[in-house]
Amino acid sequence: MIAAVNKQLDFLGVEKRRRELSAEGDPLEVLARLIPWESFRRGLRSALGRDTVTTGRPPFDEVMMLKVLVLQHLYNLSDFQTSYQLRDRISWQRFIGVELGGNIPDEKTLWAFREQLIKVDAVEEAFYWFNRHLREEGFEAKGGTLVDATIIETPIRRANDEGTTTQEKAQRDDDAAWVKKNNVSSFGYKNHASVDASHKLIRAYDVTDASVHDSQCSEILIDTENADVEVYADSAYRSQENEVMCMVLGKTSKIHYRAYRNQPLHPELERRNKERSKVRVGVEHVFGAQKNNQNMRLIRTIGLARARAKIGLTNLVYNMQRFAWLISHAPPKIAVAIG
Repeated sequence: MIAAVNKQLDFLGVEKRRRELSAEGDPLEVLARLIPWESFRRGLRSALGRDTVTTGRPPFDEVMMLKVLVLQHLYNLSDFQTSYQLRDRISWQRFIGVELGGNIPDEKTLWAFREQLIKVDAVEEAFYWFNRHLREEGFEAKGGTLVDATIIETPIRRANDEGTTTQEKAQRDDDAAWVKKNNVSSFGYKNHASVDASHKLIRAYDVTDASVHDSQCSEILIDTENADVEVYADSAYRSQENEVMCMVLGKTSKIHYRAYRNQPLHPELERRNKERSKVRVGVEHVFGAQKNNQNMRLIRTIGLARARAKIGLTNLVYNMQRFAWLISHAPPKIAVAIG
């Protein structure tokens, strides 16, 4: 009897805390409400091979685990820290749909789930599932396509083969590479992204090592579904091949003009570049939001496959946050229809 009363008091206390969090504007509650989480279930279950009946202890719910990964990216936490905060924070438990005292995935479970997603490229699939939802909700790509890349560094682990332990060798990232930009050398990967100028949503992306030139990913990033034909990019993308590609795809190149040695830009071309920069800067805002909000200046994964998953989740989480912001600032009719 006493145990039952205590349990009831605990429940009432948690509900009181939840109401207080809601009154103060819990941002996770907004994400939980606006993102169509259930739409990810079928794809995740199929990708993870959970369509077939298996014996033994059932795994954690796949949608709940996706929410855990979103939390991890929102707050830039390790697997251990993520599991700890889930046990500690009422707002996090509400976000993933776990009641007080419910089972929380530990760090090994979180690592194993993410590794499963990596093996079947489910992160990239989830990104495009959500992009379809964006279009269905009226956020079609328009305003032109903004193409750019940003460097995301990874720790430099210097170790010679001689005298190096097996564990130390395993910690070296042989897939990452060096690149020099503005006389600054960086070691890591690149997030190549295509952003629509109107909504500043990422419509496509690719992940490579840092040495890959930005322009080499142009073809997969030019958004043929964007309602407007202009393609904006900085002078690194300026080439005859990209100009022809834009023409073949029915797009209008707004790629910055490039100056060459002993051949400064004509004042008229400089003026055009400045005009184009006013639009192209939108993609810099996207990368800036990722680096400031998700601390995506450095990743500690090892290998291209894990880097693709990490950066892909970063792009997905950015789109989720951006979508929530767009809805909250949308005209009343749109906000009510979606809410």
